[in-house]
Amino acid sequence: MMAKLSSIIILLLVLLQIFSSASVAVHNKDGRCSTTLTQGCRLNYCQRRCFLEKSGNGRCIGNIAGTTYFCVCFYDCP
Repeated sequence: MMAKLSSIIILLLVLLQIFSSASVAVHNKDGRCSTTLTQGCRLNYCQRRCFLEKSGNGRCIGNIAGTTYFCVCFYDCP
């Protein structure tokens, strides 16, 4: 049981890594989009880069395990 659970967690972390590096914009119903800019996050750099690239608001978002942070940019969809 524990080995199966560990395998599932590892698979989820690998999938998170794959999808986070793809930098795909996600559209919401309210006209806001989000995209992952980088893995690893320094808040001031994330906010500045998001503002310059997308005129948006950058935030450091952690993974489920809390071991890695990603710079996620929230902005108005074009």
